[in-house]
Formats: sequence, structure tokens, C-alpha cells
Amino acid sequence: MDHVGADHRSPSGFKEQATRNTVTSQKQNASSPPGWDDVQVGDAVQLSRNGRIEYTGKVDDRTAAGDIVWVKTNLGRRRLFHVADGFHLSWSVR
Repeated sequence: MDHVGADHRSPSGFKEQATRNTVTSQKQNASSPPGWDDVQVGDAVQLSRNGRIEYTGKVDDRTAAGDIVWVKTNLGRRRLFHVADGFHLSWSVR
């Protein structure tokens, strides 16, 4: 696949990459472009904004279009995220 931008690894091992309308995948990790249509239920995710990880958990559900995901933490808290909320979604494939 096409890779655009710098490749970085976060302290937790999730792959992050600045992308422009491309999805990257390497070693079962991925990073999202605008639209989260490749993330699947059960994937471990991190949502960051302004360079800070703000939420982590597993995808509990998602819309078919990939513009909304519901993420559940290990403590059972569930939260809805919309692609327009300004979060960057990184995930590790289950």
C-alpha cells in the first residue's frame, strides 16, 4: 500500500502514521485516514487528539460507513466517537 508521511511508534506499540486518504498496514497494526471504515469490532484502539492519547479500548460496534465507532474500555465504559470529532484512531488488529 502507499505510505505517506512519517512512521512513528507510540509507547504502547500502536503504529501511527500521518496519512492522506490512505490506510496503512504493517505487522497487524494500522492507522486511520479520514473515515474509520477498516477498523473492525474487537480491534484494540487508541484515540488521540492534539498528540495526546485520550481514550483506549476495543471496538464494541461501528457503523457500516465507518464514520462512527463505539469503544469499550477494560472497565466496561462505552463511548461513541464520530470521525468529525477530531480524533486520530490507531488500532491493533485482533
